[in-house]
Amino acid sequence: LEFRRVLFRSHSNVDFSHLQGSRIFLDLCSGASHPLTSAMLQRNCVCFPVDLLISQEMDILDNSFYEPLLRVCSSGCVAYAAASPNCGEYSRLKLRANGPPALRTPEHLQGLPNLTPEQLDRVQTSHTLMTRCVLCLELVYSSGGHCHLEQPTNSMAWLEPLVCRFIKFCALFLVNFPACAFSRNWQKSWLLACSYPALKSLGSVCSHPKNFHEQISGVRYADGTFKSRETAEYPSQMCDAIAELISPLCV
Repeated sequence: LEFRRVLFRSHSNVDFSHLQGSRIFLDLCSGASHPLTSAMLQRNCVCFPVDLLISQEMDILDNSFYEPLLRVCSSGCVAYAAASPNCGEYSRLKLRANGPPALRTPEHLQGLPNLTPEQLDRVQTSHTLMTRCVLCLELVYSSGGHCHLEQPTNSMAWLEPLVCRFIKFCALFLVNFPACAFSRNWQKSWLLACSYPALKSLGSVCSHPKNFHEQISGVRYADGTFKSRETAEYPSQMCDAIAELISPLCV
């Protein structure tokens, strides 16, 4: 994207003059295949997907990238911003049997006592990523755009004070997306805290009986990887439904 090249051309003095009049979709922590961005591109929207899996330069934790990103968010050119920071260290799956070891709990959001330095760094890194993504969304909202933060419905991230503040002042609408509504037989749902009221029409709950769906918590493949990783990416039907509603904003 030309927009991306401009962003990296100068970390201290970014020129956005050629973007005057543009209304873009900003996709933070978009994933390597950026499915939501792909759905927006199909609707002829100008998109800016951001993820380390796309480019090592796109490190939200690196100030040389993050500072100009903040300028983008506050510039008024972002019509809609989505953020889906990795929920790994916020996942409640780690609190269940057979899951990977939990580094935080609802009672210890800043980390369990007696963590190793490496474990504490992982906790702090996940918190910093969440904080920076939320700040980007708040800047977009305060500059006239709409936004949403996505996490699994049961993520501990929803307990973070900064996330609660974001919901109170920016994202008044909580929209639940059960996987079974989008042709996925998983015991899982995604929650969007969003500022755009039209997205409320997409919300639903799972109506199936308990244990009807495939359990993914603690399930490993033969190579030792957890099956829950598969569920990190949105189903294409879910992306299409969201994009259909928010793409008219990016004109």
